Amino acid sequence: MSVVVSFVLLFVGLFVLILAADAFVASSTVVARRFNISEMVIGLTLVAFGTSAPELATSLYAAAVGSSGIAIGTVVGSNITNVAILGICAAIIPLATDEGVVKDGLVMLSISTLLTALSLQGISRLDGCALLAVFLLYMATLRRRGGGGVVARDKDIEFNCVMVCLKLCLGGFGIFLGAKLLVDSAVSIAVSFNILESVIGSTLVAFGTSAPELAVSVNAAVKRHGGISIGNILGSNTFNAALVVGLSSLIRPLGVDTALFFWNIPMMLFTAVLLLIFIRTKHELSRLEGIALVATYAIFICINYVLF
Repeated sequence: MSVVVSFVLLFVGLFVLILAADAFVASSTVVARRFNISEMVIGLTLVAFGTSAPELATSLYAAAVGSSGIAIGTVVGSNITNVAILGICAAIIPLATDEGVVKDGLVMLSISTLLTALSLQGISRLDGCALLAVFLLYMATLRRRGGGGVVARDKDIEFNCVMVCLKLCLGGFGIFLGAKLLVDSAVSIAVSFNILESVIGSTLVAFGTSAPELAVSVNAAVKRHGGISIGNILGSNTFNAALVVGLSSLIRPLGVDTALFFWNIPMMLFTAVLLLIFIRTKHELSRLEGIALVATYAIFICINYVLF
């Protein structure tokens, strides 16, 4: 296919992916609340899945078709992009932090460090199992921190079984279709311009799949709900590095190319360290620190296309 068609399909795939993920999560939440599943479980599963569904679907499909550069590149690039998004939020309004945020930041940094260490030899299926185990442990920790959770007793909620099931099926199909269009077009673009798949995955695809985080976090910052902005980004990065990479590597072991090994993955670790330092200083992510995070992202993008 031509380059123009590839770019059109890439953005169409991204649009379909995000729209389908939103519909799928909304319908799933209706089902969960109708059958009295606790708010805690809904938050830790469906909401987390909602913001990371584009990365999850894209990486799983990329791994299935053998495009490991896009599979892991999308996650690594998305995590770097998410930190830049938090920088944008802080540039809008300084974000207050507390010890709970610092703990979540340490978890994100720890999992990023683990992913970096595992990537030295490529991400094997055994490595994927280790990442999934860490993710489950983190989910269990969050559940204990939040207590048992209040059961959402919404038996009177409007519930049309046929419509909900239809939306779930259409949402699931849309997620698959969007991921397929996104990955196939990204591979085509990489081949056309002789660019590494991981570079396309960690920049263009990653920026697109981070759209939900961008929308949620910036909207929360504008409304002066800084805690939501920070929590959304930290949770999403942890979800991506542990669950998305873990599941993708179970489908097919993920190779790590030059761009990933020497630049993208180290940059992911660096931005995680930088963010943790910033949120620990004066219990605030200031405007200046936010601008520094955005500038770091700009350098990341430039180096990718200049050197690789």
